[in-house]
Amino acid sequence: MFLVPIKAELEAWLLADGLALSQVLSRPAHPVRISNTANVESQTNPKKRLESLFQQHGKPYVPATHASQIVASLRPNFGVLGKVPSFRQFGAALTTPC
Repeated sequence: MFLVPIKAELEAWLLADGLALSQVLSRPAHPVRISNTANVESQTNPKKRLESLFQQHGKPYVPATHASQIVASLRPNFGVLGKVPSFRQFGAALTTPC
């Protein structure tokens, strides 16, 4: 087991990819389009932002459920999230041999 620090809150990373958020928030009768969030690492309260987005679209944000749904909706190469510096550093920390 290795400790790997995460500089940004997980929710900040979840805000990065608007397409993944749109897929989770959309319903067949109510498609949703969310834009990518620029500078996700500078979000002061990303969890509150996610809660607000979900509330705007008629759903309460449930981290245990929705975080995994957003991650599952990411493109195979992580899409926009793969360009976030703190996420790239996290990936490097996980894959760099000790």
